[in-house]
Amino acid sequence: MKPNYTIGSAEKVCDILTALCQNKEPMGVTELSRELGMTKSTVHKLLLTLEYKKLVEQDVETSKYGLSLSFVLMLQTYLSEEKLTAKIRPQMERLVAQFNETMHFGVYMDGALVIAAKQEARQSVRVTSQVGRISNLYCTSMGKAILANLPDGERDALLTDYHYPRYTKHTITDPHEFLHELERVRALGYAIDNEEFEEGIRCVSVPVFGLYRNLCGAVSMTGPKFRMTDEKIFQIRDALLRTEFL
Repeated sequence: MKPNYTIGSAEKVCDILTALCQNKEPMGVTELSRELGMTKSTVHKLLLTLEYKKLVEQDVETSKYGLSLSFVLMLQTYLSEEKLTAKIRPQMERLVAQFNETMHFGVYMDGALVIAAKQEARQSVRVTSQVGRISNLYCTSMGKAILANLPDGERDALLTDYHYPRYTKHTITDPHEFLHELERVRALGYAIDNEEFEEGIRCVSVPVFGLYRNLCGAVSMTGPKFRMTDEKIFQIRDALLRTEFL
């Protein structure tokens, strides 16, 4: 819920960083202006400030902006020290040993999904990722598992005027269809990414709750489509649902 008093410029900075987090490619001033409803002048001034503070960097060839390495490293440092990661790691190692597919633990941060920990499979063909990577919520299994279990008011506020770019032919881009998907995820207790973020990649995820049923994040197991058959996904799903991560 939005507090009674906020600083407009700080909100705009957060909106720009969130937009850059959620996009796989750098964004230009015009693109950000259109997506966030700000003037180009405002976006440009804020980007210059963020660049000066080494939180974003500009591509000299395209003039577009993306998150800086310094920003990503700060996230990685913060996430690597989280006690949650240390508690969840043994279960991730056990499950990866059982199914031999890559596993991730993700957390919700400022309207985006951040990978806090990973455990890679011992496969020659496997999904690669990086701790600190920031992804969209709507087209990943962890993102859907988190969104489905957020308090209704917080989720609805986040999804108001939400954007659903299409990454693959399987990406859910219709807001009403996506809400139905979240209802299904919440009822069943797990989420599936069926090539919605990346062609040829399937994932299954469950939310991670703390001692008092507070939402802490989500875990997922990810692999290439040719190995992640329906049968294997359901086996992984059952194992994830049986596991107490915290």
